[in-house]
Amino acid sequence: MSECAKISENIQRLQELKRQLDAALQVGKLDEAKELEREINKSIDGIRDLFDHNRLSWRREVAAKYGYDFVDVPVDGIAKASIGFEVLFVDSDGPISDGRYLWAEKFSEGCACVATIAATYFIDRQGQPLFNKEFDAAGHFQEGRAWVMKDREYFFVDHSGEPISDKKYQETSDFVNGYAIVRESDKYAYINYQGREVTTEKYDRCSLFSKDGLAWVKLNGKYSFIDGTGQRLTPEWYDESANFYKGVAMVKKDGAYFFIDRSGKPLSDNRYDYYELVENFHDDLAVALEDRQYFFIDQSGKWVFDQVFDSANDFQEGRACVKVGMKHFFIDQAGQRLTDDWYDEAFDFHEEAARVKKDGKYFFINRDGQPISEERYDSADPYFRDGVAYVTQGDQSFGIDRKGKIVFYGARKV
Repeated sequence: MSECAKISENIQRLQELKRQLDAALQVGKLDEAKELEREINKSIDGIRDLFDHNRLSWRREVAAKYGYDFVDVPVDGIAKASIGFEVLFVDSDGPISDGRYLWAEKFSEGCACVATIAATYFIDRQGQPLFNKEFDAAGHFQEGRAWVMKDREYFFVDHSGEPISDKKYQETSDFVNGYAIVRESDKYAYINYQGREVTTEKYDRCSLFSKDGLAWVKLNGKYSFIDGTGQRLTPEWYDESANFYKGVAMVKKDGAYFFIDRSGKPLSDNRYDYYELVENFHDDLAVALEDRQYFFIDQSGKWVFDQVFDSANDFQEGRACVKVGMKHFFIDQAGQRLTDDWYDEAFDFHEEAARVKKDGKYFFINRDGQPISEERYDSADPYFRDGVAYVTQGDQSFGIDRKGKIVFYGARKV
């Protein structure tokens, strides 16, 4: 049965249960109404599972059927699974091959990087070697290229396993937004998909290209920006610089911080005496530090609400963890507290939940600041990953979903 058919069937059942509930309430059959209410809640949960992009129901079923400790989110129908200290790949029909590995990446662009005691290589969707080449280390395919390492030298290969150029490097990044960073000796440069260097100039440090199509570079202790052709944004060199975010970047020059646009022009005459560079904007806001006090600013440098904190994290999913004295709490983008609760420890929101600690126990709260369940744990993952967080209670370890329900038992192979 297709997912659409399952959804339609569940909705029809929900409508029938609702009709029965209304009839029971009309004649005062409260016990029957309570039972119908429980059935309705189960039916709603079933519909929600069908809309679950993390495929938790499918992963739980596969793990139970084949005795796996953990099943990851499927990519194009194939999921990474673990049993003990071994990793394998599985689809709806079971393992895609007899292959078991010490380590493996998720499938990406139709293949996966795997490692055994002997070597690292790539497999296809049938679990067979993608090409007859082995490496000492490798990454996943991204933008049609994957970095590999052989005899302590790094280079890139395409999906046929052929190097994209004859060049070898001491270090590489993944390809991001069309370019990769490579290191030769102590200098860095950028290459394109064909393996050609973007500029003849080499840098002491550099960043990945942002979605704005710009990257900062450092040379002789000063910072500047270049585009994908290697052209400098402006003749200016700065003492510090951050990545561009939505057409704006913070820089430092002559002892003061200020913001510039893509043309290199300052957004205003305002200069800021911050303690450190504001490097990251999240949800269009960033944390700044001045006179040992943390506060939030927008991209013009303006305070967004008139509050200061002893410590503050970046906004994640519209919520930020802040600290006053020795206690933590969460605020929204208007600066309002989610609840009056204080925590001994708190972690950022991720996948609509945040881990907190109170009275020596860990638990998770939702974006409204409410606990996702009544359970409390001795330890817990810092955040949910693909819909699952691992927790421990006594000598038991298990994975829970964002309702606090147990999904997987036992340790997770990472």
